[in-house]
Amino acid sequence: MESATPFSVISIGTPNSDTKSMALFIPSAYIGYPNSVVISCSLFACLISGIEQIRESYAAEVKITAGDATAYDNFGVSVSISGDTAIVGVPHDDSVGDWSGAAYIFVRDGTGWVQQAKLTPSDASEGDGFGVSVAISGEVAVVGAWKNNDVGDASGAVYIFVREGTGWLQQARLVPSDASEGNGFGVSVAIDRDTAIVGAWRDDDAGDASGAVYIFVRSGAAWKQQAKLTANDVTPYDNFGISTAISEDTAIIGTFIVDSAYIFARDGTRWTQQARLAPGDDAVGNGFGESVSVSGNTAIVGAPYDDDGWLGSAAFAAVR
Repeated sequence: MESATPFSVISIGTPNSDTKSMALFIPSAYIGYPNSVVISCSLFACLISGIEQIRESYAAEVKITAGDATAYDNFGVSVSISGDTAIVGVPHDDSVGDWSGAAYIFVRDGTGWVQQAKLTPSDASEGDGFGVSVAISGEVAVVGAWKNNDVGDASGAVYIFVREGTGWLQQARLVPSDASEGNGFGVSVAIDRDTAIVGAWRDDDAGDASGAVYIFVRSGAAWKQQAKLTANDVTPYDNFGISTAISEDTAIIGTFIVDSAYIFARDGTRWTQQARLAPGDDAVGNGFGESVSVSGNTAIVGAPYDDDGWLGSAAFAAVR
């Protein structure tokens, strides 16, 4: 049963949109094409909550590329940052075969960023797409390889790396207890301290491509599956798990087709659905749920096909 503390949806506008409740214009990190990432400290954020208005402005911008970059690597398909360490996914890197994939670690050095490591899994193989999703929390990084085929075509796998000194070592390889061909496990990943969340957007427990999400927790150096999550109303082709995020005991999970995102909360070792989020303007087909993030009691959901404003995209915040 969903709790009595639902999230309230607030619209976030693109430049020139009519939305006034919240506006987030310049991202803190954005992807360059085809093979670069811009890490930006240029941030204009305006949050109006009652009479509170917050504005922050910084003025440094750094472009980073891989030391061994080649054409069509797609460096920057996925990015994540924690403190002074960033990770960048490169699913089309071909160091171990066509589209085997890689991820790069960069650390801040004064006002610049330097490459610290290139990550590849111990069982890397052609076509895995390692790096399609990345996340980092402190000294732990998570990288998805949703096309890994150890349990069948595109069954998927996820890899945990930990930093020791200036080096990064693979600590674990995660696959779900019910791994199956075509599940796409690893299409999305997120981590907060000792809890990782992994999307399997093509899991078929509730019908073709209905989707599922798995929670893993660390004890010492071991990672164990804690839960498998599905939405109460999930249906075929929802692609539940296309996006994931976690903050302490709260997770948010996006869908691809049905314009919704779901909040789950942990109590002990049990996870329950707390709320279903839908865009306040009742738009259909706006991609609400393709990207999600959460911090404390505030969640944000992307809607890249929303037609408000001249950029034709929007995001929505939800507060608990």
